[in-house]
Order: sequence, then structure tokens, then C-alpha cells
Amino acid sequence: MQQPLILNRYRPIETVGTGATGQCDICWDTNLQRRVAIKRMPLTDRGQDGTIPGLSEARTAALLNHPNVVSVIDFSSADDEAYLIMEAMEGPTLEELIESLGDEVLSTDIVADVAKTVGEVLDFAHENQVLHLDIKPANVMIGQNGSIKVSDFGISELADAQGFAPACGGTIGYMPPEQIRGLDLDQRCDEFALAMVIYESLTGENPFWADTVDRSLMKITRFKVDPPSTFRDDVDEELDDVLLCAMSPDRDDRYETVLEFLDELLPLLGDPQLGAQQLRELTGGDGEEEERQEEDYSHVGLWDRFTPRTRSIAGRCLGALLCWWIAAVGIVASDLTTTGLSMVIALVAAVVAAIVPSIGALFSLILLGVGFVIGPSIPIPLGIIIVVLAVIWWLFFGRHRTADVNTSFIASPLTLINMTPFQPLIAGFFLPLRRVCGAAIIGIMLSMTALITFPALFSGTDWIGHELTVVFYGLSLDVGTVQNSGDIMQFLLTSPAFWVLAAGWLLSAIVMSLFCSRQSQPWAIVGVVAGFVLSLIAQIVAQWTLVGMWTHPGFFCVLYDVLAAIIMIIICVLGAPSREEGD
Repeated sequence: MQQPLILNRYRPIETVGTGATGQCDICWDTNLQRRVAIKRMPLTDRGQDGTIPGLSEARTAALLNHPNVVSVIDFSSADDEAYLIMEAMEGPTLEELIESLGDEVLSTDIVADVAKTVGEVLDFAHENQVLHLDIKPANVMIGQNGSIKVSDFGISELADAQGFAPACGGTIGYMPPEQIRGLDLDQRCDEFALAMVIYESLTGENPFWADTVDRSLMKITRFKVDPPSTFRDDVDEELDDVLLCAMSPDRDDRYETVLEFLDELLPLLGDPQLGAQQLRELTGGDGEEEERQEEDYSHVGLWDRFTPRTRSIAGRCLGALLCWWIAAVGIVASDLTTTGLSMVIALVAAVVAAIVPSIGALFSLILLGVGFVIGPSIPIPLGIIIVVLAVIWWLFFGRHRTADVNTSFIASPLTLINMTPFQPLIAGFFLPLRRVCGAAIIGIMLSMTALITFPALFSGTDWIGHELTVVFYGLSLDVGTVQNSGDIMQFLLTSPAFWVLAAGWLLSAIVMSLFCSRQSQPWAIVGVVAGFVLSLIAQIVAQWTLVGMWTHPGFFCVLYDVLAAIIMIIICVLGAPSREEGD
């Protein structure tokens, strides 16, 4: 005997799960002739006006549009039940996959794929002011082609409002203390749950599981957790520190965002692309699908072929070198020691940057600012401005990603070889709009400080009392006769040409970032051309402010722009720009 239709449309086929909040049925959509999954939750509470507490919030959360979120067809209510109608996933959940392995564990590649996918989904949700509040292996769905999707957005909101589940609808073992205690929650709640999912994926165990929330809370606060490296030899001890930090009972000790957590975690795990391929094999993906995936991989750009660990190591090495350079410029500017000894002392900043890139970046910038404060020939306010600007940039951009550090700091050595037009292009290639503005502003500041210190760095005192010409953003600027570095700074800050070039620099970075946001090689190349044109326009306008007539900026000035554009086009051909969700 057939069961009655749900919502006059969906024919129940089988019940695949039940729990305290209701059940999940696989149904047949009689309108669209396809299978769907329906989560049903009894409604026990209605407002005086007939409204259902939590339903509107749950509907908003459930209808998030993301390729790695289980597609929701509708979120409705009828006959004192709430119905979440969503696509039916044919593969297992992560929980079922872990259980099916028995005494074995998932590879670090698969865990990397899970962490990256679920983390990016959570970051997207947080950007849209939505918390999941019930991240667990049972809500991570694996498709038959190995794809990963997150389900149950909005369920915890409704469950909590209806009084079905304690502590905001979460699941014991994956809820942080603040959720158990019913405190105000932020995205660090989801970060804790994600860390628990990763820990369980690596070890097969959940150290915080208990039969009651109170006992779970006791285990969390005691925090007697065996690091993952004690379970398996292929896990780095550095990963222990990152993961246990995100699992901390005190949310102030966790990473501020899921994105920051991923930045530290992913380089220490395996290769997500290999993990996706292994998941396809585990879930029985057909050969045709695998062949398609191999064909797709053959078109992947060079940059995407590097593993996360390789990219991380390369980024740290470049960051250490750039931080060494910035610190050296600051120490030279202080005039406390010789140029050679300054280079040696600056190695401290390089070591710090190699270990913790964000701290090394801030340390080198502070050395730069302090060096300008101490320097006998440089106005003290400039050093103070550098320190303040550096701290602001670090708080909002530099402490999150190595890419922000490297694309900003590279402006200083580029100034030495007159290739500053390259900085806004490379920054726009790697960074989204908001972050590229920070990188461009810091790049302009570092280029200016380089111009102030370079004469002393490479010419000693031979330049004092002589005519001096500096090259800023490809254009030669005649400073005139100078007596100290302060004269160079005064000339730059009072020159309309400098501000025109700085504006062109910033606009070039913004336009490049906008075109690269499409994550397409052709559009990235168009962005390079647009940035090149903006650079030329800025240099022509700056030249007009200098000589009072319209004229070309000079052969070498154009040559620097052309070289920067050619190098950038080669980079675009080697690999398309990428943007992570939440950027």
C-alpha cells in the first residue's frame, strides 16, 4: 500500500534516518520525476500569531547557494511538521565512510579534500551571516563521483527554536563549550566543529563524545586530547598544534576565522586533488567520470598542479627573503651600523618570517618604521606613519595570508630595478579587490621608502650635494641637489607627479583584480592589458605635471611597462588566477 503524498507532491520511498529532531525520507517527486531527500521535523511551538519560531531563520540558512552545499528545493511546513526538501545524494556520509574503514583511517589527501571543501563552504556561509551549528561527519555527504557536499544548513536553528535539541541544535561531541552553555555564538563555533570532524577523519575517534552534554563539556574543559601524530606516522607535529588550537575550549584561543584556520592547516595535510580522486575510487565512481576528471586535470594551470605544501614552502621562502630585505632597508636607514652588518642583522626577520610569515612581516615593517624614526636625516613623523600604517595593514590583511605579504613587499626590490609597474599586476592576479587595495598601498609606501634609502644603501655618501634622479613607477623624477634622505622624501610628497603615479598604481591593481575575479586566463590577460594602459596614462599625466605639456614618458619608462606586462601575461598563460570563497 502506497503512503500518502507529502505536501501533495512527494511519494515516500524509504526512511534512511531518524533522530531526536525527526526523520529523513527518500521520496519521489511526482512533478519533476526525480528522487529527493526530505527531512521532517515535528513542530511543537507556534507563536500567538500562528508563526513558527525559527522557521524563517532556518529557511534563510537552508537556501544558501553554493556548489558544495546540498541543493535545497524548498523549506516548508504543513500539518505541524517542517519539511526540508533537498537533492538526494547517492553516496555515503563521511560518518559512514569512516565507519566502513574499520581499523583503517582516511588518507591525509582525503582529509585535505574534506577540510578544504567543508571549510570553504563554512567561510561562504559566514560571509552571508549564516552559522551551521551542527557540522559533523553525518552532515558531510559524499557523492558517487567523490564530490563533497554539506547538508542540514538551517536544521539546528529550527531544532533549537522548537526545543528538540539542547544547546542550539548541535550534536554531542562536536559542540564547543559556548554552544553547550547557550552563549552568543560566532563562526568560531563552526570552526571548532570542523576541527573535530578533521580530528575524527584522521584518527577515527572523537575525544569529546559522551552520553550527555554535561559529560561532553567536562571532557572538553579537561582537554586531555591525544595529538593526531600519536595515531599515525604521516601526520606532522606542526599539524597537531594547528588542529588542537582550533579545538580549544576557549574560543579566544582559536583562529578568528575558518579561513585563517584553513590557511594554517591545509599546507600540513595532503593534496586535495589526489584526495578527490581517492574518494571517487572509494565511492565507486565510474570509469567515464574518472576519465573526464583526468581530462579536466590536463587543463589545470601550472600553479594548481603544485601541492598545497609546495605552494606553502615556496611562499614562505619568498616571504622570508622579502622580510629580510625590508628589515635591512630599515636598519640601513637608522644609520646605526654599516650596510653589510645591517644585512646580517636583518636575517633575524627572515628566520621569523620563515617560521611564522605573518609575524615576520609585522616585525620587518616595524624595523623599517623604527629605522626611519632613528635615522638622522629622515623626518621622525614618516617613521611613525610607517609603523601605524603597517599595523593597520597587518591587522586587516597581512596576518591572514602569505600572498598578501609577498605581493606587497615585492614592491621594494622591484623599485631597485625600476620594475614597480609589475607589483599592481601580480597583486591583482592573486588577491581579491579588498585585499589588493591594501597590497597596493603598502607597495607604494615601500617603494617610496626604498627610494629614500637606496642612495645611501648603494652609493654611501657620494650622492650628497649632487643632482639626484629617482625612478618611481617607471617615471624618472629629477629630485635636484640633495643633502640628505629627507630631501628626497620632501620632494616626493610635495610632487603632484608622485601622487598621480600613486593613483595610477592603485587603479592598475584594482582593475587587474576585477578582471582576475572571473578566474579565467583570457580575462586575466585582458586585465594585464588594462593595467598596462592605466600605467601609461598615469605616467603621461605625471609627465605633464612635470614639464607643463603633453608628451610621452620616455622610452625606458614605456619599456618597464611592457616588460611588466609581458612577464605577467606569461604568468597568466601558465595558470589562471584563483579565488577562494570568502575572498
